[in-house]
Amino acid sequence: RSQAPLSWEDITGKGLKQALDSCQQSFQWQRWNCPSQDFVQKNSKPEENSPNREDVYVAAISMAAIVHTLTKDCANGVIAGCGCTENALNVPCAHEPTKALEQYEKHFGSGSGAIGHNRRVVGALLQRSLEQECRCKQPGAVQGECQEEECVAVLKPFEAIAQDLLQMYDDAIQLEGASSNLKIMWQNIPLDSLVFMQDSPNYCERDATGLWGTGHHHHHH
Repeated sequence: RSQAPLSWEDITGKGLKQALDSCQQSFQWQRWNCPSQDFVQKNSKPEENSPNREDVYVAAISMAAIVHTLTKDCANGVIAGCGCTENALNVPCAHEPTKALEQYEKHFGSGSGAIGHNRRVVGALLQRSLEQECRCKQPGAVQGECQEEECVAVLKPFEAIAQDLLQMYDDAIQLEGASSNLKIMWQNIPLDSLVFMQDSPNYCERDATGLWGTGHHHHHH
């Protein structure tokens, strides 16, 4: 299997497609139904100083999908120089989201204020979204019995992480604009709470960008 150098275009392209599909599925019955045009627009200005709840969700699901993709591609050995730390022969490769997050930060920066906080939240979510995947190395004497199994940590399927982010979107905390850059304040906001700064527009009315909402009522889960 040949290894390619890390191509951010490929990883980002793959990740954003996954994020958009997931976003549209999650929001299909909401007033804001994650229109492709709006999704792309929100991703093209990620450093927005006072993001609304939907801006924050799009940034979070996009980052999560990119890091998830990168983690898996690294573990599968398709990208040169970012495989497992200790990959013995025939041992399945453990997923290392921490390494992928370092790469992500090198490429996209760590962000400041609300953006920086939300990136840390997504990073923390990925780091705790690992589960054990086991396979039998040595079958036992009895049918279906295993004498020795081998387990590695792998990321949960992306859908599971997307569900967590949807819950975080619902529970997101709104902050007043003035305190956007206070270091002390950010240390007091839990690392599992996304924050947003301004109210969302009314998605039922045609807004300045010419986007229509779906006209459905927003329901809370």
